[in-house]
Amino acid sequence: MKNILIGIFSALVLPAIYFLWQFSADHRVNSELIDELKQEGLVQLDGCNLSISREVEGEIDAPISLTRIITKVDLRNYDLKEFGIRPTAQAIILRVNRLPLRERTLEQVAKINDLSGLSAEQSPLDSESIRKILEAENGSLFYRVMAEVVSTDSGEQQLVAHEDAPDFYEFATAVEELPSPISFRSTTTFAPGGPSADTLLTGEIIPLPFLEFAVASNDKAKELAEAFGAYAKRNHCQILNR
Repeated sequence: MKNILIGIFSALVLPAIYFLWQFSADHRVNSELIDELKQEGLVQLDGCNLSISREVEGEIDAPISLTRIITKVDLRNYDLKEFGIRPTAQAIILRVNRLPLRERTLEQVAKINDLSGLSAEQSPLDSESIRKILEAENGSLFYRVMAEVVSTDSGEQQLVAHEDAPDFYEFATAVEELPSPISFRSTTTFAPGGPSADTLLTGEIIPLPFLEFAVASNDKAKELAEAFGAYAKRNHCQILNR
C-alpha cells in the first residue's frame, strides 16, 4: 500500500515539476525577445504573433503632433534562422526576410487589400498580382495617403490633408483591428487634436513588411537574432519553414 501511494504521488509531482520548468523556460525565452525589442516600442507576444506599437509626439507647434507605428506580424511568414546585418551611419540594422509565399500568407494580404475599398479598376490586385509583387526582389505592396505642402497668404508653408485622408483613417483602423494571424505595418501621422479621421495627415499600410531593427552594434544584432531564433524554436514558429 505504501509503494502504491508513493507511485501515485510521483505521478502527480513529476508532471507538475515539468510544467513549472516548461513555464519558466517559456517565460525566459519570451522575456529575452521582449527585452531585445523594447526599444522599438510596446511589445506583445502571443505564440507566433508579434505586435509592436510605438507613438512619437511631435514638437510643440509642429504641424505633425503625433506619429503612430503599429506592426503586427505572423512570425511563421519570416525566416528566423538566417538574418541580414548591415551597418549604417546611425546604427546597425538587423533585417528579417520573408519566407517564400504560401497560400496562408496570401490570404492574410488579401484581407488587407479587401479592406482598402478600392474597386477592381483602381486596384487590380488578384492573388496572382499580389504574388508577383511580393515575390520580386525586395518587392513590397503598400497603400499610402500623403499630405500636401501649401503656401499661405503670409508666405508660410503648412501641411494640408488629402481629401481621402478620412477614408484612409477608417481603412488603417480596420487593418489595425484585424485579428491575428496577420502581417502588416501601419504608420500614421496626425495634426494637433489627437488621432482621428479629421486630423490624419499621412498614412501608410504595408502588408507583409520586411522587418528591420536598429541596434547599437553587431553584437546586439547577433543577440537579437539569437533571441528570435530561440523564441521561434520554443514556440514552433518555424516548423513549416524549410
